[in-house]
Amino acid sequence: MWFMDIINANPAQQSFDFAMDYGQTWKDEHLQWDPADFGGVDHIRVPEELVWIPDVLLYSIANRPMFPNNKRRAVIASDGNVSIYSPQILTLNCQMKVENFPYDNQKCIIQFVPWTYTKAQVMVKADPPPKDVGQIYDGVNNDQEHPEWKFISFKVFEIISNVTLPNSGGQVVESINLSFEVEMSRRPTYYICVLALPTFVITSLCVLGIFAPFSSTGDRHEKVSLGLTTLLAIAVILNIVSDQMPKSTKLPRLGYYVLAELFVCMLTTIVAVMIMFLHQRALSKHWLPPFWLQRLLCCKLIMRKNLPRHSSPAICDHIAEKHSNGENTRLLKAFTDYERSLKAVNTWIELLQDEKYLVEQWNELLNAIDMLLLIGVQIFNIIMSAFLIL
Repeated sequence: MWFMDIINANPAQQSFDFAMDYGQTWKDEHLQWDPADFGGVDHIRVPEELVWIPDVLLYSIANRPMFPNNKRRAVIASDGNVSIYSPQILTLNCQMKVENFPYDNQKCIIQFVPWTYTKAQVMVKADPPPKDVGQIYDGVNNDQEHPEWKFISFKVFEIISNVTLPNSGGQVVESINLSFEVEMSRRPTYYICVLALPTFVITSLCVLGIFAPFSSTGDRHEKVSLGLTTLLAIAVILNIVSDQMPKSTKLPRLGYYVLAELFVCMLTTIVAVMIMFLHQRALSKHWLPPFWLQRLLCCKLIMRKNLPRHSSPAICDHIAEKHSNGENTRLLKAFTDYERSLKAVNTWIELLQDEKYLVEQWNELLNAIDMLLLIGVQIFNIIMSAFLIL
């Protein structure tokens, strides 16, 4: 028995389609002759329906013959050995284990079972026959490898079980069947390049776009939009992964990775919103940045520069002394109005200077926090990706 190729794999339905060719050989004592009596003919080919064929069935498998029964031939040797070959397309229902997807290995079982014969009537053996139960054969022949799956091993087990015959008064007979175990390994290159690598790149760009201190205006609305867009893109990738997998209680390895990247993007977006809220709150309440946090993050301390005040109390006093007798009252009133206006302008300039000072101090502090978060989250993302994917 040997496999020709893997035609199709349907992980969602937990099934594989194989183009397989296997042969059966048995000895029929009624089909023997002496080649010398027939001109040296030592073997013949006849239609399969003309000879007796043991009812050895492929158990729990959907199979489709490549050739109809009336087109197949049986090879009969002069010593009574009869051989038939049955190329078929088999659909194997395999219980897939997807915990390590896309680095998973899958095993499929094919059972050859005599349907109506016991062990005493028909002895089913592998060729060459196994010496004991569980003997392993390394005989997989696959000339054309499947792009996603590759064979690892091909083993055969001889299983003998006791069966109670119905309507026999409890008579127990031995039944024998051969179980062929096909182990395959998935090639992860496609899933790494198409799903895992784009997820890593999208997440890295999301973290870079949110935490990169490119702007000192404190406007982070575009960064939040970037985070939400990235969450949507990763959700689409997660949907693609779920379509590739059977419905199971356990999440595949790649699914854990995509969810972890989704969590990283969600966390960075939440942090960006919190920083934006803190920035606006601090500026509206005129909070000074904590000095210890500035020293901890090695922020550049921006010294406050006071503008010169332009009040002229000496001039006003001089005018008041010079014109104490009531002369030029209108000139004194004009200088008094000028002094009041100058004080109002100075007050407004001081307010603007204070606001500019706060903005510069908070921008310097938040830029340092952004850079720290950028480096920390990117390092965490790289380590997590290497642990889950590589």
